[in-house]
Amino acid sequence: MDSKMLSPLPQVKERDPYVDVLKGIGIMSIVIGHSAAITIPAIKFHSTIFVYGYHIMIFMFVLGFLFNKDKCVPPFNYIGKTIVSMGKLYFVYSVIFLLLHNQLLKWGFISNVPFEPNQIATKMINSLLFNTEESMLGAMWFVPMYVFAAIIFSLLFYIAEKTKFPMVFHVAFICITMTVGLMMHSGAQWYLYHIQTSVLALPVCYFGFFVKKYWNVLKKFVTWYGGIIAAIGLHFLITTKHGGIELSANQIITPYLFYPATFLGIYYCLALAKIISTFKYSRKIFAYVGKNSFHIMALHFVCLKLVDVIYGLITNQPPEIYSKFPFAFDLWYIYYPVGIFLPLGIIELCKLLKKYTALGISKISQKASDKKKSL
Repeated sequence: MDSKMLSPLPQVKERDPYVDVLKGIGIMSIVIGHSAAITIPAIKFHSTIFVYGYHIMIFMFVLGFLFNKDKCVPPFNYIGKTIVSMGKLYFVYSVIFLLLHNQLLKWGFISNVPFEPNQIATKMINSLLFNTEESMLGAMWFVPMYVFAAIIFSLLFYIAEKTKFPMVFHVAFICITMTVGLMMHSGAQWYLYHIQTSVLALPVCYFGFFVKKYWNVLKKFVTWYGGIIAAIGLHFLITTKHGGIELSANQIITPYLFYPATFLGIYYCLALAKIISTFKYSRKIFAYVGKNSFHIMALHFVCLKLVDVIYGLITNQPPEIYSKFPFAFDLWYIYYPVGIFLPLGIIELCKLLKKYTALGISKISQKASDKKKSL
């Protein structure tokens, strides 16, 4: 018997729907955070302030949750793949929106100055280094921060694993990065690529890794009522006199409350994801959103502004009103679904165009080949 017939079929790595649901919660929270807020004055609830308590760090938790030390140590392939995969999408979206900048300005999507051709070319080149200045890509500050966190985390993990006492070094790195990250933010210093936030996120990456390592035990303690308690605790912390969390603006409440608030927010997301995952259709919807989180991050601002432009024209608002960024009106009930699901529609349309274009090219090639054979 042929030895090849005895060999097992290659295994196709399946995505973990629970992780995709977590990412779906994260990206939906980002859209909510950038849109008009739902408020409940009686309890001081503000949806934007609430989701800002966790919406960035849940992705850093997922980074650590998915980190496989058997495949990522040594980390150089992991680092290369992260830079290429994130950098490719970052560059493509930068080029698209830089080319559209002047037209979006004319349409009233943004209130800015037009770009000259040489400025557009320079900005495109800068985007290769994860550095783009474009209003519609404001949320993309997260990308280089994420990439640098992944690089530093994987290198620290590698260094620790090379020692005789890796756990001692892992704990030391957690303590050091936590201290340095808080110090960098407390000093209100701004660093290139938001590196201060990358350092702040490293303990969260470690948290994600160790949660995944002991997930079979820990998941029993992730409950719906625990999620409610965590949400109440997070709400209490971020509505104190110290203020909330807004990492894009270097705001972290206080050095003593940031990580407690962050871990409460992550637990809330874990519990919510567990509830969502128990139902077939909610699991599919949130997982699908999570799979396309990068595209939603890149496209949701232009979708929100599309709502503003249409509403502004219908209600005869002047351009200086509906061009306000990131949103102009109190239309959260429209912003939320449009900001989340319109980008998905755009991506599916692009996939269909790509499919039919490839099919058309294939048919043309086949006809040319058949004609050549007949001659």
